[in-house]
Amino acid sequence: MSECDKLAKELRIFFNLIGVICLLCFLCVLLGIGKDTTDGETRSGMSLHIDAMTGCHYLAKGSLTPRLNKEGNHVCYDPDAIK
Repeated sequence: MSECDKLAKELRIFFNLIGVICLLCFLCVLLGIGKDTTDGETRSGMSLHIDAMTGCHYLAKGSLTPRLNKEGNHVCYDPDAIK
């Protein structure tokens, strides 16, 4: 096998791996893998923080704000019930 053939084989393997990675990324977006409860139709870019002492939820995207339910109340759960 010549050096050119070896290089061509390695390039085919490389581009096949790139194709598989692109396909997996597309499937993750299509299936919504990686989305969390702070997201709607698209990624919000927010992160969810839960206070370990109170069980209250906060959203962060540069600053911290209480997470509210549809009635406008702060979302809090008993932290002992989650464990």
